[in-house]
Amino acid sequence: MAVNQVPIDAFTALHYAGGVGMKVVGLNPPTALALAVLWEFAEPPLKKRYPEQFPHPSVDSFANKCFDVVAAMIGYYAPLPKYTPLTSYG
Repeated sequence: MAVNQVPIDAFTALHYAGGVGMKVVGLNPPTALALAVLWEFAEPPLKKRYPEQFPHPSVDSFANKCFDVVAAMIGYYAPLPKYTPLTSYG
């Protein structure tokens, strides 16, 4: 499989989980979307500077970046079991 070069790859599930995590910690939808998009802009320079920190430091294709953001937001809006957001403990 061509990681980072196809729209859906091995890391799509990780972006989905990130979206779930952003909802669980209580981020609102615009903030979650902004973080998902900002990560896609921050990722290439981080991969260039710290390639050893990434399992696949190749640059993501545009389609892959778009699907990563979509996967994060699908995760954010996914129905979850009944839970109490972490922000309510605060």
